[in-house]
Amino acid sequence: MGTDKYEGEFVNGYPEGIGVYRWKDSSFYTGSWKKGRRDGKGDMHHKDKNGKDSLVSGFWKKDKYIGKYEHQYLVNSF
Repeated sequence: MGTDKYEGEFVNGYPEGIGVYRWKDSSFYTGSWKKGRRDGKGDMHHKDKNGKDSLVSGFWKKDKYIGKYEHQYLVNSF
């Protein structure tokens, strides 16, 4: 397999909604997309530097991992 592949919802030609993107190196992301970028809850499966399966699960914003929780801290002001 020599190309990347996306299966899921599209809006205006971009992945949007729920879908799975598979890279040619066998890593894949399954979860939420917005304007062609990982955005929302999802799981990134890849091989670590030792070749073992690795999983990054949590929330993404504009294609960047933001953490296990969508809102890392809750600040209450009285």
